[in-house]
Amino acid sequence: MKQIALFLMAQVMIICSSCNKDNQIIPIQTQNFPNRIGDSWIYRLTSNNNIDTIKVEIVDQGLLPDGTSAKIWKYTYQYPLQTYIDTLLVSSIANDVRIYGNTCWTCPNSPSFEVLHYSFPLIIGKLWVSNTSYRDTTKVLNQVNVSVPAGDFSYVFELSHLKGFIFNSWTYDTIYFLSQIGLVKKKQHEYDLGPVIGNGTWELISYKVY
Repeated sequence: MKQIALFLMAQVMIICSSCNKDNQIIPIQTQNFPNRIGDSWIYRLTSNNNIDTIKVEIVDQGLLPDGTSAKIWKYTYQYPLQTYIDTLLVSSIANDVRIYGNTCWTCPNSPSFEVLHYSFPLIIGKLWVSNTSYRDTTKVLNQVNVSVPAGDFSYVFELSHLKGFIFNSWTYDTIYFLSQIGLVKKKQHEYDLGPVIGNGTWELISYKVY
């Protein structure tokens, strides 16, 4: 009986070990979203056989129209013929990170719109809906290895971010997020009455996070 009990215990340990390996769940305390003033990232943007550059910087502290504190993220898209600059606000509260855009940040009471929402902890198979009217859905697909100019990274979460067709506007992105570093790769496919700036494949070149 003792030998049978030891055999069954060993089998349970093997099964549990296999489950942990398959799920590859990173503990919540390591799933840090970088959101400090001074953090910055540079990406290579590949689209239609062209290679351009995107620089992302957290430049200041700001407020959403409802008074919620948020960091100001500056995006500089450097194309051969023109440079575009965009600004987003990022709110990080507990396990909820929400990224907002706005058509006029300097206009009083100007409405903001949610661009992306992270719900931590990230676990394979987890899905959340940010706005049911627009079918804005994010799902954790897998954990993968990613190779980009900045290096080779393991345990990178692969997420899909989808928005349905609303007034000639849709989003079909694949996001590769790494704890403590942030976005290491992105495949952006977006349309808003026309192709959106930044469409293509983003690959991390360098980064500085505090």
